[in-house]
Amino acid sequence: MPSPRIEVAYFAKPEDFFVPGTLGRDTDTQETMAAADAERYGLTGITQIVPGQAVVFTELTFQHLANHPGEWLFGPKYAEVQGRNWVYGRTKNPTNESGSFVAVVGSADPDRGLGVHGWPRDSGNDDVGSPRLVAAFETK
Repeated sequence: MPSPRIEVAYFAKPEDFFVPGTLGRDTDTQETMAAADAERYGLTGITQIVPGQAVVFTELTFQHLANHPGEWLFGPKYAEVQGRNWVYGRTKNPTNESGSFVAVVGSADPDRGLGVHGWPRDSGNDDVGSPRLVAAFETK
């Protein structure tokens, strides 16, 4: 089944990549914090999202790498500014039948590539945050 197409903008600078304070929070809290962070722009029809599919982060990572050779999203520079050894972006993509685990994408480097793992939806981890993904939505 093909993944739904979504267009997003992201903050490429490592220090601006994650919504502040989202590392270590559960999925719902990260989603709430991302939406609140977006409100500071004051633009109608723009929000920040926690993507529903892991492919959003995998595709974004490899597009970024193609445009910025040697610079991995979720790589060492992105972890370092967070005071971590590695970092992941949370998705809402279930990795088990009950949906209690969701995909996290990250810990990228040229030796191991990009990691995709499951993490409890209702649990935080200091290495898992919500990257700033800005998306447009229709208002009526």
